[in-house]
Amino acid sequence: MTKEAHFWKLSDTTRFELAQKFCKSIFDNAITKKGKEQLALELGISIPYLDTLRRGLYSIPKQLLLQLSKISGIEKEEIEQNILFTRTRHGKKLSLTYPIISTPNLASLVAHVFGDGTIGAKKRQFEYANFNKELIKAVEHETKLVFGAPIISRKNKSITFPSIVGDILLEFGAPVAPKNYSRHQIPEWVRQGSLEEKRSFLRALFDDDGSAMFSDGYRSAGVNIAQTRHESRKSELEKLLWDVKILLEQFEIFSGTPKVAKIKKYEDGFHVTMYINVTDFASIKNFYAQIGLTEGTKLETLKKIVARERKSRKADDKKAMNLILSKIKEQRVNSTGALAISLNLNPAYLLKKLKRMEKIGMIGKSGRISANRSFTWKVTEVEHD
Repeated sequence: MTKEAHFWKLSDTTRFELAQKFCKSIFDNAITKKGKEQLALELGISIPYLDTLRRGLYSIPKQLLLQLSKISGIEKEEIEQNILFTRTRHGKKLSLTYPIISTPNLASLVAHVFGDGTIGAKKRQFEYANFNKELIKAVEHETKLVFGAPIISRKNKSITFPSIVGDILLEFGAPVAPKNYSRHQIPEWVRQGSLEEKRSFLRALFDDDGSAMFSDGYRSAGVNIAQTRHESRKSELEKLLWDVKILLEQFEIFSGTPKVAKIKKYEDGFHVTMYINVTDFASIKNFYAQIGLTEGTKLETLKKIVARERKSRKADDKKAMNLILSKIKEQRVNSTGALAISLNLNPAYLLKKLKRMEKIGMIGKSGRISANRSFTWKVTEVEHD
């Protein structure tokens, strides 16, 4: 599913600069039909202001441009092909190509608004704050790729972009502040979009609100994501996390169901924090390989989890083979079936281990119990650690 944002879908505070020749022609068409005085009257502006707009000296407000489209008979689609710059009244102007098309980078930026980004309800500037400098760089890079937008404010742990960036992100489904009261869900175009768009959305969301859990002293490890909403938005928060769970499953990453982590009281009432957790190693490995994280502490922790899983498997394999070797030494009847019963192992699993041990020279076949029955095994003369 591809989402397109046309200029007429943006906020009413958006303004546009048109190619000069086209700008004059659209006004001249309207003047021919209405006359200058009547046109100014219908547009609700003065004649001198109309003249300055016609000459392209000022940007044209969205609603006024739509009125001109109707009066002049020039289609909106033709108008947007002649837009040179887009801006808000006092904001920076951007050179955008319309319609704006959904992309993985745009999916990532929308997810960052769900995470550590903010779009103000009034100014609508897009601000992103994070302690990870690599994430600050990544958001700056993506915003430049999608919008060509400059940073208008840079602080130690945050960056801010012009209001027009916030307007467009809102059109693509980003939540507006205050997010604690947001009803917003993962945008439909992401849920129905390409795997790359889903991957980018999930990675940005986990970069901001996810965590990787690992301890050298414990075998438990995992990746989780948590978000907080006002108690009045608990059901919307639960649905959001269910949708994250569903997206993860498309990458063979399986999490638990949404659970409440804590409920804390504030001046405006109780705030609910909910999370989902990924704990099985296969899913964690898939998360590392398919989604990943931006360079930083979380990624290093994730790498440790994946590395320990490999180490654990190697240790478990060695332990299992040593047990099998000991049992073969002590038993007089060393058939596959007898060993499986003695060790309480699945025969198919045991046979796989026996063949592995045979391949590396730890054991060898000594015969069969009878024709078409299980093999018997013996320890080779040279034993391997």
